[in-house]
Amino acid sequence: MVSSSICVAGPVYSNCSCTIANGTVMADCSHLELKESPKFTSIVQIVNLSFNEMEQTPVPGSLPAGLQVLDLSRNKIKIFLKSTFSGLYSLQILNISFNLLSVDDITFYKGVFGDLKALWHLEMQNNSCNSSNTNNLYPGTALQDLISLRVLEIDGLPTYNFGQEFSKLRNLSQLNLSRGHCNLSLYGLTETYFQYLTDLKYLVVRNCSITNIHNNTFLLLRNLTYLDVSDNNLLTFCGFKNVSDALIGSSIKIFKANRIYCAIGRSTFAIGKFFQSLRKTTLEELYLDDNKIDYADDQIGGDFPVTLRKLSLNGNRLSLGRYIFLNVSQLIGLKELDISYQ
Repeated sequence: MVSSSICVAGPVYSNCSCTIANGTVMADCSHLELKESPKFTSIVQIVNLSFNEMEQTPVPGSLPAGLQVLDLSRNKIKIFLKSTFSGLYSLQILNISFNLLSVDDITFYKGVFGDLKALWHLEMQNNSCNSSNTNNLYPGTALQDLISLRVLEIDGLPTYNFGQEFSKLRNLSQLNLSRGHCNLSLYGLTETYFQYLTDLKYLVVRNCSITNIHNNTFLLLRNLTYLDVSDNNLLTFCGFKNVSDALIGSSIKIFKANRIYCAIGRSTFAIGKFFQSLRKTTLEELYLDDNKIDYADDQIGGDFPVTLRKLSLNGNRLSLGRYIFLNVSQLIGLKELDISYQ
């Protein structure tokens, strides 16, 4: 650690710590109950302002032009000051999660991220739950400028889709709707929900109160390799089948559908029709943990893809029977089977 004056201008912010590691200068001003941001010196590349009391973003000019990482999470930020991010052409990672930002085109106004052409990772989850606006829409007008964006973590909103503006994010490959507040119970996942995000490879929609996934929701996501729909405990295997049908011909490798049944109630009988579509994929790992499965068709193993390497049935209610051995014998490519905690 070096003197804070290396990173921050003014003695009032002397509690900020300044470190230099591998040539990278970091200013850590987190957990200081700050009401506003200090002005940072030009050599700073990483700024941590998380866990403070800020109600607005840093004043324009207070952030160094060479900034690469900025953490504004867990404040009370309600507005973006005009030109806050102007000139931050080198910024690569931005975290504005756990604030009081309304997710709409007024708060996320056009051009707010206009200069962030190098930004590849944006975290903005846990904002919509603090909004009084019940008609939140994904702020495509603002986000469409992030042409280098590869990873987006955002609240799952009960809307029809990600708007057409998202088609400009051709580098966006990872989308996580489950790091914060996610509620998709109103419409479920419609057939148009991801229609403008066809380059996605990694998608997480866990714990989003999904009761319905339309048949063709994932049909356009041909590059999808990882999908997690776990912890939607009213989805059931009917929803699972709709997902599986839409994955035919995709690049899917890992599919997680843990806890898609309510924890209480009757056991689940797994029948072949739920899994037949997976036979037409190159799936390598399938997770079906904690779904109260107690029995399955004798020939269900033949409905799984020959590429399957790992099958996890952890935490179910499987009873010992001939069907287990019959099915395992059909999984010729299987390398790992988890049937623990039955």
